[in-house]
Amino acid sequence: MTDVIEKTPAGQVDKADNEALNLLKDATRHGLIDPAGADQIEAPYMFGQLTTEGLRARVPDLLRAGPAAGKALDAIAPAFAPGDVIELRALNPAGGGGAFRCGRLDNPAERAALESFIGQHNGRWNVYVGINPRRPDMAGTDQKASAQDVVARRVVVLDLDRKDAKAADPDWTRTVAAVKAKLDPLLVVDSGNGVHVWLPVEAVSGPDVAASAAPLAAAMERLGADNMTDAPRIARLPWTVNLPNAAKRERGAVARVAAPLPDFTPKPHVLRSRPLSADRLSGELKDIAVRLGLPGRGNALSAASPSRVASDGGEKTPHPAPSADVLRLALDEAPNAPGGPFDAREAWVDMGHAIKGASIAGGIEAEGREAFVQWSRQWGGDPDEPGRVWDGISHPHTGWGTVMRTLEALNPAGADRVKHAAAQAAFAQAAATNHAAIVGNGLEPFDGFDPKAYSPRPFLYGTSVIAGFITVLAAPGGQGKTSVLLADILAMCSGRNLIGEAPVRPLAVLYHSAEDDRAEAGRRIAGAMKHHGIAAADLGGRLFVTSGRGKAARRIKLARMGAKGPEEVPGAVDAVVDLATSGKVDAIAFDPLAAMHDLPENDNAAMNFLLDLLRQIADRTGAAVILSHHTSKAAAQDMDAAGAGAVRGASAVVDGSRVTRTLVRMTPKEAARFGVSEEQRRAFLRIEDAKVNLSPAGSARWVRIVGVPLDNGAGYWPKGDFVGVAESWTPPTAQSGTGADLARVQAALTASPRPPRADQRSPEWIGWMVARVMGLDTGGASMPKEDRTPDQAAALARVRAIVAGWVQSGGLVERQELDADTRKKHRFVFAGQPAVVLDADAAVSPPDTDGADDDE
Repeated sequence: MTDVIEKTPAGQVDKADNEALNLLKDATRHGLIDPAGADQIEAPYMFGQLTTEGLRARVPDLLRAGPAAGKALDAIAPAFAPGDVIELRALNPAGGGGAFRCGRLDNPAERAALESFIGQHNGRWNVYVGINPRRPDMAGTDQKASAQDVVARRVVVLDLDRKDAKAADPDWTRTVAAVKAKLDPLLVVDSGNGVHVWLPVEAVSGPDVAASAAPLAAAMERLGADNMTDAPRIARLPWTVNLPNAAKRERGAVARVAAPLPDFTPKPHVLRSRPLSADRLSGELKDIAVRLGLPGRGNALSAASPSRVASDGGEKTPHPAPSADVLRLALDEAPNAPGGPFDAREAWVDMGHAIKGASIAGGIEAEGREAFVQWSRQWGGDPDEPGRVWDGISHPHTGWGTVMRTLEALNPAGADRVKHAAAQAAFAQAAATNHAAIVGNGLEPFDGFDPKAYSPRPFLYGTSVIAGFITVLAAPGGQGKTSVLLADILAMCSGRNLIGEAPVRPLAVLYHSAEDDRAEAGRRIAGAMKHHGIAAADLGGRLFVTSGRGKAARRIKLARMGAKGPEEVPGAVDAVVDLATSGKVDAIAFDPLAAMHDLPENDNAAMNFLLDLLRQIADRTGAAVILSHHTSKAAAQDMDAAGAGAVRGASAVVDGSRVTRTLVRMTPKEAARFGVSEEQRRAFLRIEDAKVNLSPAGSARWVRIVGVPLDNGAGYWPKGDFVGVAESWTPPTAQSGTGADLARVQAALTASPRPPRADQRSPEWIGWMVARVMGLDTGGASMPKEDRTPDQAAALARVRAIVAGWVQSGGLVERQELDADTRKKHRFVFAGQPAVVLDADAAVSPPDTDGADDDE
């Protein structure tokens, strides 16, 4: 971790000139520059044939041609999860410039763009990476992230700057060794100014990202490290060049490659222990500081008023001032007189940065300048100096948060007054907006008394899907939601009735499969079309499919938790509306709902917010919105009893829908009644109308999930794939046999040399005789239960019901008698009260087997 020291070449005695050659050698030693290419420019430089500026200009080109960009992304990859969006920033060390690029490491096209960005700027500007993942919709953009754009925290980076090292550990060697031994770092980098240690932390998202900052910041202060806890924090990208700014050059810093320590090898993922929570990690870091005798850093004022530029190029995102009046009040409450906390010029300038950052972010830069100048003149001195300082601040990286933290440290009571004023201002603005929206044009008498003046409700598909409204299909995990949903969608697009409901006309449907890639969604759709005999021409180009996974992924997230609660992911609703309107779709299906947001599902306020966004989509497109959703684990144990309450999460999901359907698996009792084996029972589902607001609740419909072969076997997979497909199923009815059926069974009993048994387990059971006489295929007494087809099982269930009905009516009689063959008593069945045969019975009965004329 020491600077590179080389002999000064002939004719090149200036240290600044020698820096370019040292950087060339540093990058070559790390394998970032091809040695042959380095030799081609080093020799001319050594003999004075290449100027220092020429050498400086050539080094970035050699870096771009080498592996630096790929190695940089590989180095940080363990800190991110699949699908995470990372942000790269390139900042001009001289100030006044910046470039940004966002993308996913596991997306080849986006990774290539990230590598190109690194190659373009490495050695010219400083390149940084956001240590926390950004919003999914920022992938592929050149946006700069703010705190609201951060979706999670999974790592913590310790920035151990050499200028801050204390006597107890002058080069941070002991601290780094202790952290490596105890906390399993993901990455340890010599940044050129110090050491960066990347540590895993238990993942948090939403408001927990900001909440986790306080304990981590306290631990970093106790170690003596810079505060790296703000959500959009950036850190130097490994394998890129650290170009010092003017202040660092004054301290003797030179251009260096920021490289991972050669003596550090991270553990494989499978050998890592579970990441610690933010609180536990903070405690471990504090323990290390105590054991090593580190003195920590900072005092109350410096902690409250951090530097406007974090060490090593990190930035803080300015938060806006609530208003010019509130900003002026804050400065009135901040003491600024000789002998006060702003006597030190650095503290005063830092406050100026925060005020200007808050003013620019709040759109009140002119008012902010005036307030800063007036506040500064209280101290005295040159009256023009405040204006010069303000105008010289080009990139403030702190804002309203720093102003308030400073005020809280100096004048807590004043800070409370400012907070109260800010809340009042926000309330007054919101009140005015709401008042105008509610009052509108005043009141008008209601005149809508003619029922014919209202158009019929726009039912699109049976009574389940309604234009402009939300329908929820809920079931426990793995119980066929997607299979049923796809059958519904194919019915809508084809204009057919596939599982019990039909569309009013062939409909256009946008299906978003959030958890399956396009290939898997395609398999399931193709299997359902094969089973139901639907050709592509039947769909007429009315089915649109998008996916949230894979190469062609469209990761649609509608809402997330922000610093102040639920918030819309910028642009998401507009994008869905544009997609739907461009395809002129009648229905939009999101499968599943849980993948469409990052909100707490048990929070009614959060779910109300999400349902409001979905209603906006329905209102703006006129389309029906269909959501597949999970039920709670408790409800899954008894779906019949749970009803609409089975839907997982807050009740707002059910309350915000117009139709809620649930899938209920066939119960063992129902299976016994319908003659369905226990092995087959799980494939049968009832579609229940758990909640219907705009139509009468219909009777339950039954579907069966069947495995359909795709016949796509090839190579290592000769059998190919099977997919689950929903088909309509009608339970066997339990009607009794006719009078004619009973008469024939009674005749068979009279003619039988031996009465049949009442016990269904016996091969001589009366039911086998009934089935034979009535021509019902039950598979027979010798067929094992598991070998019966569903139709045979249904026929057997009908026979049981017929026998029970005839025994109850007296047409058959059970008596316990001695079996002459076995000398044991059994219950036998005999003919009872003679059957009464009506003309209607004869009309529906099978013909007699003896061929007699019915008219005789």
